[in-house]
Amino acid sequence: LAGDRDIYRALHSMAQLDQEAVGTAVQAAEQNRAEAMARLAHGLAEQDELLPGVSAEEAAHVLWVLSSFESFERSR
Repeated sequence: LAGDRDIYRALHSMAQLDQEAVGTAVQAAEQNRAEAMARLAHGLAEQDELLPGVSAEEAAHVLWVLSSFESFERSR
């Protein structure tokens, strides 16, 4: 994200303003990210790397939030 920060910011802003223009591309990227975070969380669960009581689904949600462009932007 760091290398393409301005591009991501523009795409996310444009998606909110004009869903038809770039919204589909942003939605597809977000879906791919969600699927990748679910795979990562399930892998961590299989390796017994999650805290006791934390499900793979919960971990996937946390990873999804932490890896979002919004989280990246707020951390700067």
